[in-house]
Amino acid sequence: MLSHFILLALLVACVVSDQFVYIDTNAEDIVNENLSQTPKPDVHLKVRTSNTYHAGTTDNVLMTFVGSFSVSGPHAVGPFNTGAKDTVTLTMDRVIGELQKVIMHKVGIDSYLLSELECRIDNQVYVMKGPRRWLDNLDVATEAAYIESGGYEPLAQESMEDLPAATALTLDVDRVFYYYTETGMFTN
Repeated sequence: MLSHFILLALLVACVVSDQFVYIDTNAEDIVNENLSQTPKPDVHLKVRTSNTYHAGTTDNVLMTFVGSFSVSGPHAVGPFNTGAKDTVTLTMDRVIGELQKVIMHKVGIDSYLLSELECRIDNQVYVMKGPRRWLDNLDVATEAAYIESGGYEPLAQESMEDLPAATALTLDVDRVFYYYTETGMFTN
């Protein structure tokens, strides 16, 4: 009987102590909002692929959008051609809050080099910035044929020290501004 009382007291202590641990969560900023009832937002992307030799890819490029309180993705957004300026619109899985970062990765071994990325959600445009590097997946056949490549395709113009490759690319928000049309601030 005493052991049951001690276990119950420990359980109550754990529950009470947890009440003060999560005070600083972003979720409290969404007062009385049922996220499952909120319409899923569209994101409008302006993707500019580099003009560098072989910068485009025939592989499927995927993006994951990380917000202030949730994540949406991965979403298929490309293949992209070298030097192209593409506009892609997709619907997110859920409301994510203010966009914090975009994580890019891809399927396949055809490398990709991004030049610029802008994301518009509702009336806010997010200009993304990250390291300049090839987006590529390790390929053992490429590594066997070209040992100096380290298993990555992009060695056409730069060495891996000058322009490295990675399997994921994280882009942070550099600037945020409001989107205007000829009649004023954009509203849905």
